[in-house]
Amino acid sequence: MVSDIERMNRKLRKKRIRKIIGFVFAVIVAVPVTIILLRTFLKTNYILIENGTSYSSGNLLSSCSEYIGKTMLDFESDTDKLFPSEKFPYIDSAEVSIALPDKIVIRLKESEPAISVQTSEGKYIYLDSNKKVLEISDIKCPGTVLITGMELQGVSLGAVLNSNTNYETSLIDSISESLSEHSLYDRLTLMDFTKKYDIYFVLDNMIEVRIGNSEDIDKKIDMLVQILARNPSGERAVINVKNYKEGRYKALD
Repeated sequence: MVSDIERMNRKLRKKRIRKIIGFVFAVIVAVPVTIILLRTFLKTNYILIENGTSYSSGNLLSSCSEYIGKTMLDFESDTDKLFPSEKFPYIDSAEVSIALPDKIVIRLKESEPAISVQTSEGKYIYLDSNKKVLEISDIKCPGTVLITGMELQGVSLGAVLNSNTNYETSLIDSISESLSEHSLYDRLTLMDFTKKYDIYFVLDNMIEVRIGNSEDIDKKIDMLVQILARNPSGERAVINVKNYKEGRYKALD
């Protein structure tokens, strides 16, 4: 015979099962209803752009005006889709937030040129720190590192250079990272890749550092730091660290 305790336990189990089934059913019904309500009432009626770029707010708004009148759930948060790089290359990022009941706020951050690549035609290609092409100009961008001897093929605005298509990009990163580790990057003014076996860069527009090929860059920069510590600053010089074990310093003044 079934005891009273067993009958009670069975009733409790059935009660728990009914509660679970009821909860699952409620969720199944509530989710699509909630989505329908959100799509019905959360419409984008206004787009506010906090413009931290040089582009006009009118042009920026026209690029994303297609989302006005649509549900906020469908608003695109991908920066490149909102503002295509080929049209707005200087836009670095877009932070999108919802301001209920009907407003989308977009905060834009602008990329800054870090490098000016001089082409064989005398043009200058501005790149940001991520190697994105920002602009092609007739003049070098002030305050940027000048790169010479680097040929770029098929350059387009908004494109990001990579080492698979441009060998020098990895060298730029390696040299920059090594100099940054020794707080020397801010002194960098030029890199020349005309001869891949005789690469050099310039500090402060007066100290030419010859590193030879792309091997052992970290060790060559370490030797450069030692040589700089032993010799007076503020004078024109050539420092040869092609052989990182026996670096040489030659004053030009």
